[in-house]
Amino acid sequence: MCTAPPPPSGAEPGEGVPAPLREPLGSPPADGLFVTDYFTRTPRKLSPFRSFASIELFHFHIPEDTVIAVWNLITFKEQGGTFGDHCPDRSITVYFRSGAPSVINPLRTHFPRDTAVPGSFALTLTWTLPNRTTGVFNVTSPLPGDWFLAAHLPKDEGKISVKVQGFGGLYEECQYLFQPQLIVQRLVNIAVLYPGYASEQSMAPHNRSCLYK
Repeated sequence: MCTAPPPPSGAEPGEGVPAPLREPLGSPPADGLFVTDYFTRTPRKLSPFRSFASIELFHFHIPEDTVIAVWNLITFKEQGGTFGDHCPDRSITVYFRSGAPSVINPLRTHFPRDTAVPGSFALTLTWTLPNRTTGVFNVTSPLPGDWFLAAHLPKDEGKISVKVQGFGGLYEECQYLFQPQLIVQRLVNIAVLYPGYASEQSMAPHNRSCLYK
């Protein structure tokens, strides 16, 4: 194990103390432990894109020292309170951005000259089952802090809604629901070094490196 230096005099109480362990994964590294955190959001009904007000916006917070963030993107169809097996497949576009919501332009309109449009990640989900599909989006060493996901259906092309015949001959509207989940793997128990304070470190013989903050 890599030994951590004691905090300097005057350090804030609890500074450098790791969060409680929750779910250790595999063999811990020599200088810390990997733990996972899981976050989920309530499913929301998606709408065809008309303007920025048409999107569904989801907010996540990625902790410090996250090694990898994995978003599990779940989409399913509903019709009349049951699974929409007979609803048509409609692609779902999902955008990812750190720090603020994405600036999106699905209609391919032109921004004014000299407009700075910040970049974002985007992917399109297609259907793998009659009423359900999933997608995965990974980010290694993500920026900590606020992350935003935006999702929508394609432009409506003049149609008011998609309806298919349900039980009893009634026509029910098809609904497309989207639920993002986030799994992060992060390091805890990382030793903290303080500028201007000399400290003596030791390394176990089987270790080849140590990680410090």
